[in-house]
Amino acid sequence: MNTTLEKKIKILHIDDEENFLEITNLFFKKKEKRFIHVPCNESTKAIQMISQQTFDVVVCDYEMPHLNGLQLLEQLRKKGNFIPFIIFTGRGREEIAIKALNQGADFYVNKGTDIISQYKELCHFVKLAVEKERMKRALTESELRFRHIFQKTPFAQYIRNHSEIKKELDAIEPENRIETIKTTTFQQKITSKWKTVEVNDVLVKMLGFKNKDDFIANFTSQILNQKGIIANYVNDVLIPMLNGETFVTSHYSLEIKGEQRWFESTVSIADPEWSEVFIHVNDITDLVKRETALKRSEEEYRRLVKNLPVGVTRMNLDGIIKFAHLDFERSTLKAEDVIGKSVFTLAHSTHKEKLKSMFNRVIKEKKTIREEIFTFNDSWTDLRLIPIIKDGEIIEIMSIHEIITQEKEAREALKNSETKYQTLVENLPVVSWKSTIDGKTTFISSNVEQIYGYTPEEIINAGEELWFGRIHPDDKENVIKHYQSIFNSEKIFDVEYRIKRKDGHWIWIHDKAIRVFEENNKVVAYGVFEDITDIRKSEKKYIRTL
Repeated sequence: MNTTLEKKIKILHIDDEENFLEITNLFFKKKEKRFIHVPCNESTKAIQMISQQTFDVVVCDYEMPHLNGLQLLEQLRKKGNFIPFIIFTGRGREEIAIKALNQGADFYVNKGTDIISQYKELCHFVKLAVEKERMKRALTESELRFRHIFQKTPFAQYIRNHSEIKKELDAIEPENRIETIKTTTFQQKITSKWKTVEVNDVLVKMLGFKNKDDFIANFTSQILNQKGIIANYVNDVLIPMLNGETFVTSHYSLEIKGEQRWFESTVSIADPEWSEVFIHVNDITDLVKRETALKRSEEEYRRLVKNLPVGVTRMNLDGIIKFAHLDFERSTLKAEDVIGKSVFTLAHSTHKEKLKSMFNRVIKEKKTIREEIFTFNDSWTDLRLIPIIKDGEIIEIMSIHEIITQEKEAREALKNSETKYQTLVENLPVVSWKSTIDGKTTFISSNVEQIYGYTPEEIINAGEELWFGRIHPDDKENVIKHYQSIFNSEKIFDVEYRIKRKDGHWIWIHDKAIRVFEENNKVVAYGVFEDITDIRKSEKKYIRTL
């Protein structure tokens, strides 16, 4: 693809002196191979040529019959034509130059006795004017593409301007900053400085607003003023941002049209002044409800754990184990060996503090904490500590633990052989892709290998068979049908299906895509997908408890 400087430049040169037009043409042919010189000896004829042909720049004499150069420029600008325009004339009066520039001319060049110098100057201004116009056009097209994708993406997101908030923070002495921003006074102050730059329709609908204007006008009163929202934002987002983090996650609940719903937001900063802060919002209400229902299924839980191939314990808030079901296949301990003992004695000396920190976080945050713990018998355990809540208070803590020594060793070996990647796309919790109407992948982000096992190069080179060809037979027809509907009826592609990884294992993915028109009206699908295998497994476990 040619860069701006390598492209041909088509010049309409208007001058009533045909000999001068010929001299200019000869100079361009000899010195500027990229210039396409189109001569015109009548200004009235030039108007017609501009309406019928495409030119990159107009070079025009000032003094001509019928219409002079400034009159021609004035007519073009009145018609909304802002093609680069250079006055190239022998009349070197200063007032003409000033008037030309005021009317929208890009440059003014005097014809002089030093022909070589005047043409070098003309060539320089032609390149400068064209490059400026092309850069402006490219920037406009890029902005339009961004706005289109931003609005058409199936994910809820918006952009905020936090520059005024950052100024307030910068005005506070660093040693007092954290303490100050936690005060109610400061939080009320920054609420008025919350500026929405852009919001897509998905988020507008998700949060119950009528349209974009309604969102901007009432976001503060309907969302920010809900109890605990600003305090949550300060703790989850502003404090990490002040500590230098540029990508943070926040969890919170909102009342939307009388219903309490839960959300997860990922927040990323685009510039050091916080003038563009990007927020991706995900409604996780269904997930939270499933987790809550699972925690409250006390009797079902007791029946379930007896048949699980993993270890499960229940303990009081001091860490004393009251109930235990161990991994009967791989554990060297029996239930009676641990009941009545402190859970902290089961951790290796190097991990006792880590386990205590997990335990305290569960009590403080009232949410599940998951870590890998090294045990007293030199084994690695995947440990989840889950708070059991009754009437809003934690009454005890449940642990689910699985011995993963072999798996961890395998992961570490694999991790050491992988190349770390750091791009905006890989920072998102999804794999992004682009494909043609016939299903051929033309782009896919490198984090696909982590989920699917294949590298982007393998997927792109193999064609559609490495994707559609590996979809589960029970799902394939439905996936193809919905994929084609993107192009046939502009429907959003939103499907959950199974696909076989490179290692032969089946995984569940949630795939979303939209139709996008690229250059020359080429239609492609832009999409993202995420691995939902764990969610599916959790759903199955929950169904078994019913």
